[in-house]
Amino acid sequence: MTKQFTAVSILLLLEQGKLSLDDDIKKYVENYPTDSSKVTIHNLLNHTSGIKDLPMMDWISFSATKKEYVAIDFINYAKKEHLSFKPNEKWDYSNMGYIILGYIIEKTSGMKYQDFLQKNIFDVLHMNTTYCRVGLPNALIKNRAYGYDKNDVYYNADFLEMSQAFSAGCILSTTEDLYKWNNGLQNNTLLKKETLQKAFTNYKLNNGEKTSYGYGFLIKDINGSESFEHGGGIPGFASHGIYLANEKVFVVALSNCRYNDPAYEAANIAALTINKPFKPKKELPLDKKQANEYLGDYKHATGTVLEISLDSLKLYVQRKDIKYRSRLIPFEKDKFYLENEFTTYEFKRNEKKEIIELIHKTRFKENKLAKQ
Repeated sequence: MTKQFTAVSILLLLEQGKLSLDDDIKKYVENYPTDSSKVTIHNLLNHTSGIKDLPMMDWISFSATKKEYVAIDFINYAKKEHLSFKPNEKWDYSNMGYIILGYIIEKTSGMKYQDFLQKNIFDVLHMNTTYCRVGLPNALIKNRAYGYDKNDVYYNADFLEMSQAFSAGCILSTTEDLYKWNNGLQNNTLLKKETLQKAFTNYKLNNGEKTSYGYGFLIKDINGSESFEHGGGIPGFASHGIYLANEKVFVVALSNCRYNDPAYEAANIAALTINKPFKPKKELPLDKKQANEYLGDYKHATGTVLEISLDSLKLYVQRKDIKYRSRLIPFEKDKFYLENEFTTYEFKRNEKKEIIELIHKTRFKENKLAKQ
């Protein structure tokens, strides 16, 4: 959810005349390998830049120490990679893109990212329990929650030096302050109405397909009611905020356990509030022969591998690089859902009825994984 603050900071600088959304990022980051393409600030905001995210293993290698980093450390590392596609040809979520935006905020404002947010957002909206956790590694913060994760049991979350998340995920806040944040946006306390609308516009790719993303906000719906929302997660913590503009309903849910994703609770509360509740799926029985067909590893094009396992006639899904697993609950032939999540898994078969693919769907995206 930090990305909302980064996006609005860019729009504040736009109103101040310090940058243009059409600016080439090379104006701010010298020698970035864009393969002769023009990557703009708009592309960074909308995740259409083609700039690869730092691979999971590289994030882990950075976070394995308590070292503080600055944005240019990550940018110089990311310069090793060329674009994965031409700007605006595809939509692909990139934390790296938002780290570059934080760097641009610092270059154009002449202030540190955390100081810009404090002066231009937190102080203006009287967000007194919100902090940008960069440059504050040892700060004592009253009532700060400790983070947990879960495998079969809960455990203390791995350490993350928050400068490593920077402008893609470094903010610590509360539900009350995030309510002030949403009100500040909707009341145009921070931005003019026409400027804010840029954050809530569903932009299109070159082929005309909508991205379902503005600037720092996913553009979806809650049972037919348009929603502007975003979630986030780091070791030990997860968050999700939803704003229903027509109904003027704002829901934010925070968890100090990344395993307990609050996106489901936030969406459920929003749906109940507007009297459009989600209908639960009925669980179907599953025998051992059926269950054994689904077992194995399934690999995504990015290299992520999901393992489907069986325990006491119950199926589980688990990422190979993450400790915890989730139970798959059958509701139709070859279709499963995760309890307390809007996530489904559908197994695809070939002409011989052999399972060859797994389709992972959330409210926000669809991923295809090939059986190994």
